Amino acid sequence: MKRPAEAEIPSPPTIREYLVKDLQVDGVSTLAARFVRDFELAKMNDPAYQAALYEYQVGDINADVVALAYTPRLSVQNAFLQNENNSRTTVSVSQPLFNMQLLATVKEEDSRRAAAQAQMQIREYELSERLFEAVVRLIESQEQLTVNTARMEALQNEFVGAKRELELGVGAVTDVRDAETRLDQARAEQLKFKAAIKTATRRLFQLTGEKPDPANYALSRTDRVSPVKPSDFYMARALDFNSDLLKSRAEERLIELAALKSKSAYLPYVDLTVSRSYSNSGDTQNSGVTFGVSVPINAGTFYEASAATARLSQARLSTREILEKVESSVEQSHFNVVVGLEEVRARLQAIESAKLSVTANEKSFTGGVRTRLDVLNSVETLYVVNQQYIQSVIELARNYLKLSNQAALPVKDTVSQIHQILF
Repeated sequence: MKRPAEAEIPSPPTIREYLVKDLQVDGVSTLAARFVRDFELAKMNDPAYQAALYEYQVGDINADVVALAYTPRLSVQNAFLQNENNSRTTVSVSQPLFNMQLLATVKEEDSRRAAAQAQMQIREYELSERLFEAVVRLIESQEQLTVNTARMEALQNEFVGAKRELELGVGAVTDVRDAETRLDQARAEQLKFKAAIKTATRRLFQLTGEKPDPANYALSRTDRVSPVKPSDFYMARALDFNSDLLKSRAEERLIELAALKSKSAYLPYVDLTVSRSYSNSGDTQNSGVTFGVSVPINAGTFYEASAATARLSQARLSTREILEKVESSVEQSHFNVVVGLEEVRARLQAIESAKLSVTANEKSFTGGVRTRLDVLNSVETLYVVNQQYIQSVIELARNYLKLSNQAALPVKDTVSQIHQILF
């Protein structure tokens, strides 16, 4: 898929300097949205993100180092000369005038810095995804516990009613057994959901450093406002600012410069050198331009240059592969979000319809039109559509997170929007 000509020109992502002091924040505002607050806490507590922060700083320092490759070099040598029967110290300063290897090294600065920045953004997106999965596991467990509790109450009422009717001689034993079986199943699942809540709570605590209250992670039961823009907007941003693409392009440029350095091993280099040599027997000062020609006589240099060319071709194909994956992922994620919004809306309507169905079946049973099995089935249907709603909302939020991260949207804005979708 090619970039649409009419696509909105995207703004580049905000480039910020990641600092260790980011991990030394005294606290996070308790007024912040729940998912936003959890994300800020996770940045200060998650060891993988903290390690990535130091990794970024190492990459940034390496970019500073290569930028100094063309600066003067100072050399101090001290040797004992037998012919002078004395030690002599030589101090020299050498300034490269023409050196293709050093020039290629200097040109690595921007690519190294871009690669470090892109890698750090990837780590930030990965943290948002890890946190999201931890939060939705807690949401899913808590919501399933809630809807299963309502299911148990309804089944308990049906079980009690069936027993009373059987005792009065107007009911059937099959109604009692059906209600009892389904009630026992609901009780067994309730234990499973309680265990899942404990596991999810522990995982979220490991990420944020604060023990969450499961009651605060309840899904909204209202219709969602569409958070998505036209697909062209996300595609244009992804093609320019996707972190995986930026990193791949930076690495491709570094491999290209490495190939240039391999080939430049055959080229001469020119240095301007000023030196001063002195000993107890007297000083000698000299200066001049040294001209050196480096022509390796071994075959290894030739093969290294050929290997560098092959690695460059491989890097270009890798970038192309990532580009195609990004295009496909953005297109599919945008479609999933658009469809997901409609699906959530339909699930909400299904819940309301299922509630009305339970009420109607109960009244029809009282009037002798429906059987108790019909009532039990309608209770189970209400439970199923509630579960489907939970899964639909979670999947909608997951697809929106994936779409935003692929399009390199600011993480802070993304987690804020995810909060609106969930809660």
